[in-house]
Amino acid sequence: MKFLKIPLMLITVFSVFLFSVESEALVQAHFDYNGCFTCHRLHNGPSQNGPLLTEVDSESTCLGCHGPLGIATEVVIHDPNSNGVGNLGYITCLECHNPHSNGDPAEPGNPVDWPNEDGNYNTKMVGMRIDYNDTVNNPRPRLPFPQIRQEFRLPTDTDPIALGALQNVIFETSPADWGRADQRGLCNMCHGATHNTGGDCTSCHGHNDSFRGKGCTGCHDGLGLGAESISVDSPHSTNTIFSSKGVTYTCEDCHTGHSAGTIEIPNNTTVGINYGSNGESGIALGSTTATGTTEAEICWNCHAANGVSEWGLNSDTNGTGSDFDFGSLSGPVAPAWVNAAGDAGATWTSANFGYKTAAIQSTHSVSGNATQPGLDPVADIRCSYCHDVHELNALGSDSTSGKPYLRGTWMGNPYREDGAPQNGTNYGQYNWGNVPRGSVLNNEYGGYQIDQNNGNPTSGWTLTDSAGLCTLCHGTDVDAMNKFDVDEAGVAETSAQSWVGNNGHSNAVIGGTGSNRVNIFFTSDRAPSGVDTQGAKPDMGYANHGTGVGYGFRGTDGRSFRHIPGMDGSQASNSSRPYGGRYFEWGVTVNEGTTDVQYHKFSCSKCHNPHASRLPRLLITNCLDTKHNTWDENAGDGGPSRATSNNNGITLSASSAPDSWGRTWSNTTSAQNCHRVAGDNRGTPVPGFGSGWNNVTPW
Repeated sequence: MKFLKIPLMLITVFSVFLFSVESEALVQAHFDYNGCFTCHRLHNGPSQNGPLLTEVDSESTCLGCHGPLGIATEVVIHDPNSNGVGNLGYITCLECHNPHSNGDPAEPGNPVDWPNEDGNYNTKMVGMRIDYNDTVNNPRPRLPFPQIRQEFRLPTDTDPIALGALQNVIFETSPADWGRADQRGLCNMCHGATHNTGGDCTSCHGHNDSFRGKGCTGCHDGLGLGAESISVDSPHSTNTIFSSKGVTYTCEDCHTGHSAGTIEIPNNTTVGINYGSNGESGIALGSTTATGTTEAEICWNCHAANGVSEWGLNSDTNGTGSDFDFGSLSGPVAPAWVNAAGDAGATWTSANFGYKTAAIQSTHSVSGNATQPGLDPVADIRCSYCHDVHELNALGSDSTSGKPYLRGTWMGNPYREDGAPQNGTNYGQYNWGNVPRGSVLNNEYGGYQIDQNNGNPTSGWTLTDSAGLCTLCHGTDVDAMNKFDVDEAGVAETSAQSWVGNNGHSNAVIGGTGSNRVNIFFTSDRAPSGVDTQGAKPDMGYANHGTGVGYGFRGTDGRSFRHIPGMDGSQASNSSRPYGGRYFEWGVTVNEGTTDVQYHKFSCSKCHNPHASRLPRLLITNCLDTKHNTWDENAGDGGPSRATSNNNGITLSASSAPDSWGRTWSNTTSAQNCHRVAGDNRGTPVPGFGSGWNNVTPW
């Protein structure tokens, strides 16, 4: 073992003339190079205010070897102001390093009384035992533990303009002590609690580049696993989406360092977000260029700036079905789903039905913080829990690719938009006269759009391939699927209070078993006389006698097996129309004992918008919409108003308006509506002949 041997005279000279304190030993590398003369001259040193240094000051002396022309490992001085950030000014070598030794007894020649506060020994000459920056006291005091003193300088000045407090520093092994949780690590001295506690700061911030950082792509280069497999060619990265928009973005335009963003998207292992290898607790989002105080606002603002919308025509994969048009969104903070205060500020404008235009009533937070249906706080909306914008496919179940970058399978709505039949629309004839939905061949806008008149667009779809994303959070028990057990006001609610009958998912949604099905389609209800004349199935085509009197069109008196009245204002004779009842085409079993299993095979997207909706509970349909019919406003001579009474004992007026019944044609018993709404009243409250299909989606 070598020991440092320094002549007594030299020790005396340095003690008396330079520091007036005991001199210190050198680290082995300095001693091996040229001993004390590595940094000092015995006489006539060029420094004016230092201890006979070989250069004009301590900084120049260090850089003489560690600068670009030196013989030692090159470093660049830590200068936060050099790239326009920070307020510490120029950071000198002496603020972090003892120019002599670390006091480690394993280092030849070092004393053994230099342990740090933990009783161990610092490395890399980190921390002073003599405060070289103390120019007041003489001799300069010896410190109890290795410490550093933060100084404040002008950006281009090496002389301090103010001194900060001394702080004990611990740097024992790299990298564990750069960002210590107890904030006694070297970087902690100035930066406080770092964004990567317990990790190696120099993995991103190297001494040879003044600790500026090598940027996200230094690790996220597409060559690693997990998040490190992101590269400039990944979706939503420099060379892909933004390039197509003519915009040059880097990672830093959306993100800052780990755990240092405007917001932190919390980890959620259910959806494949589980980042913690570098101390982060989620995804750090937000920067000076990614404006917004919440995740949703950051996404919305960027989408708005680049012409991307969650609304309009759905062109995503949905088999051979129609592309669904979600309409447009307007509001005080467009394209936000709700306004800044979180209430109903945004307005959904339907592309096909004006009566649907109204404020958003429900949003999809996805965060798990929602405890009741309705409008979620914008801060709780988690776009990232459904969308993996860099397409990492972090879940084993996620085999999807391409826009809209989902974390699982999802099939868009393949049906046309449901809506109330509107006056002036030609709904075709097909042996039923000019009435909507008389035939499976009718799927014009206005009326229900189901499998039978849309070509069975979900044929072959399964719950896994059409809604694997949905089931991550909602589970796969479709029969009992019901997100909340409270209503929009937070009041306890049973499934029966939401649904008419049992939970309708069971018999109408892909993945249901039909175990909760209810028979709503039997002769004693549809034709209360129980008569099955001339092969009629349900009582869905009513009589129009030669007198032109429509005794009910969709009434309950058993005489519904003749010609349907013309709904175009014309008189319909016995010979001008075929027998409507014989042409019932919807394929439903109509008897007391049989209920068809999964008559509907709807996708989740048939009824729900995954983002926000004008209706409660993200619903985009109440397929009957009978309160908004205008198709039967001008029924004319073929209307039921000619009758004077019906089987319910209700006295009817003799006026020509359909409203004289207190209900509309579309809602009477033999109407081609399977789920009739009770009391579809236009003024006079009278009972209807059914109760609809749910209790929560009034337009």
